[in-house]
Amino acid sequence: MVNIYNEGETIKCFDGTNIPKMKIINNSVYKVIETDKSSVGKSGIPFMEPIVMEYARRMGLPAPLVTDLFVQNGQYIFATKLLDYVSGKKLLETYPNIKEDLLQLAEQLRQKYENCGLVRKMDLKDMLFKIENGEIKDIIPVDFERLKYNEKLNWNLIFQICEEWNIDLPQQYIEIGKRNKIVF
Repeated sequence: MVNIYNEGETIKCFDGTNIPKMKIINNSVYKVIETDKSSVGKSGIPFMEPIVMEYARRMGLPAPLVTDLFVQNGQYIFATKLLDYVSGKKLLETYPNIKEDLLQLAEQLRQKYENCGLVRKMDLKDMLFKIENGEIKDIIPVDFERLKYNEKLNWNLIFQICEEWNIDLPQQYIEIGKRNKIVF
């Protein structure tokens, strides 16, 4: 197991600190989950962000590939495969004239996510773009901390992922499953 505090390159710290929040280690991006943040804190599911990433991937949507989940020093941490993509922020700095095109792509992706039950903003700062020969070939959202779900969410798939990853869901989600006649 990696030591997120002593290894790798820090790419983001917790606000106002030198404590690493995200690091690159061995071709993976490791992220310490802020369990008090927004939907993560409200859900009571520390690994909600990687669960939703896997859910999106299984629903055929672009999302980071989760490669590891663990607890270290009381912190919940997950890793995703490092991608050779460009952030939306850097892309706009380099090509400011393509902002409208990027916003249109982001809106199309937001609609696809919503059709699969995930409601989230698609801010360009939270997206990565694959560029080949000056053309956008792929787009992947990367920040899943602040999201909501709608009636289209496939709870069976959420429960399946949690079971495969040995993640216990709080009772409130088990009750949602029972009300929606979900098979456990």
